[in-house]
Amino acid sequence: MNDFIARRATGLAGITAAVCFIIEVPLYFLYSGPPPDANVLPCWVGRSAYVLAAVNLAFVPSLFFGNTPAHFYAANGWGSTALMGALLSYWLLAVGISTYRSAARRTPAPAPVL
Repeated sequence: MNDFIARRATGLAGITAAVCFIIEVPLYFLYSGPPPDANVLPCWVGRSAYVLAAVNLAFVPSLFFGNTPAHFYAANGWGSTALMGALLSYWLLAVGISTYRSAARRTPAPAPVL
């Protein structure tokens, strides 16, 4: 992949993400009450986010261990950069797949009011 295509793809992904966030924020003000059940992600997403946050918290010492890449806790070492980048990427992939697959599920019709 040449540099031109990579920069275009990266820029397009950034613009798409920003537009999605910009569209999403006003929706919080248009609808009152909690989101519908079909819009809530599975329970494992929340729990795994806490686990990912705890692992990130374990790498706080990397702020104070210098910048020698051979050290695990260095700011640019393999522990804090490569490992956390990989964990975050795999977590985002799992959430994306879960969200994509949940779109195919049909939501049950509400019960009739008597």
